[in-house]
Amino acid sequence: MIREILRKTIFAVIAGLALAFTPAAAWAESWRQAETGTSTIRGTWDWDAARKLYNARWENGATAIIRVDSIDGSRAVMTRTDTGTPGFTARYVGTRQGNTFSGEVTWTYQGRTWSGAWRADLAAAESSGVLTYQQAVSVFNKIAAQSDIAFEYPWDGCYARAHLMVRRLQALGIQPGKVWSFANGEPLHARTKRDVRGFVEWDYHVAPTISVQGTDGKAVAMVIDPAMFNQPVSVTQWLNGQRKTGASPWPRYCQTRIGESPVLPSGTRAGGTGYWKAPDPAGNLDAHAVGEMRRFRESLNRAG
Repeated sequence: MIREILRKTIFAVIAGLALAFTPAAAWAESWRQAETGTSTIRGTWDWDAARKLYNARWENGATAIIRVDSIDGSRAVMTRTDTGTPGFTARYVGTRQGNTFSGEVTWTYQGRTWSGAWRADLAAAESSGVLTYQQAVSVFNKIAAQSDIAFEYPWDGCYARAHLMVRRLQALGIQPGKVWSFANGEPLHARTKRDVRGFVEWDYHVAPTISVQGTDGKAVAMVIDPAMFNQPVSVTQWLNGQRKTGASPWPRYCQTRIGESPVLPSGTRAGGTGYWKAPDPAGNLDAHAVGEMRRFRESLNRAG
């Protein structure tokens, strides 16, 4: 009872004090976070207002919930409980300077305890989320370097590649979307050196998008698709890259938010959450995507 009263008091202070977290910075947005032990692991903490905790994920695949134990305008104490590795916990103690919280993190797992440093950038959460083109190129290169994503297998698996790329983009503190293309009178046609014919054909394709500042200063969607390109491209460039010739019809396409299914060429919205163009597969989507990538990489290895 006392703990609950204290928790309610804490949240009232948070809502009312200018020095405390603002709702936009803490409770409704994502934090870009990093923690360093023997190496630095970056991640994103998303505030869940209904449950009053953070859903956290890191670039190494770790996932956890972060509970706020205490917080005021200058100091925070939080507890981590991993959801992917049962028994792994951590305690974060940090102080705020400007738009950054930083301090000590203590990890505990299988009877072992060790410490390191952590920081969370509130400025990143408060920003518009629009990248410069140079930042977009850097993000593209980081995604293209993910060796567990089968970019070299263009025949199938765009849905799983897109899913894992979205996860990695979110871990970088970026809020991506997705763009979908559909065959329109003839198959989608993408050139590739991976196929002896010099091309592959699909009935649909999907890739993540990020928001990038255009030359006119306005935000535009750019596509991250290392299976097709070596840099971020506009949606128009991406669609054009799926036409057999200049006389080919343009693919039908739509853009969606993460968790939203695409509108099919028939005009109806597909079932599911937008993992692919049909109802979601059974089970955990992250595990499904990882399994698909493993299957396609093994196929490449067998082919030599």
